[in-house]
Amino acid sequence: MFPSGMAGAGLLILRICSATVLLVDGPGHPLECKSIGLVLLFAVVSGTLCIGLFTPYAATIGCLIELIAVWQINAQAAFHYIVAALSIAAVGMLGPGAYSLDAHLFGRKRMSFPADRKPVDRP
Repeated sequence: MFPSGMAGAGLLILRICSATVLLVDGPGHPLECKSIGLVLLFAVVSGTLCIGLFTPYAATIGCLIELIAVWQINAQAAFHYIVAALSIAAVGMLGPGAYSLDAHLFGRKRMSFPADRKPVDRP
């Protein structure tokens, strides 16, 4: 779930790019970000995506924000928001990678079983 090496670096780049697109779209977003609450929502979701904290939840919210924008704009600009939503969805499906806070909080655990333990017979 938390790949390292080149795959982890690729996930880090994908997370940063998705967070950047979401943050850049924030002020000029079709949702009319006139309230501080929406601007704060964009900043929090972008920040959590960037550092890899609660990545599946942040990606879901970010993807929904971008998909809502598709219904608010004309068809010519919809392509940008669809591609942004797909990249954020990819982050959510692939997970945060080894270079994230999720990996440090919920990271790999090593389970060891005693070698002399016999299997349990079940009826």
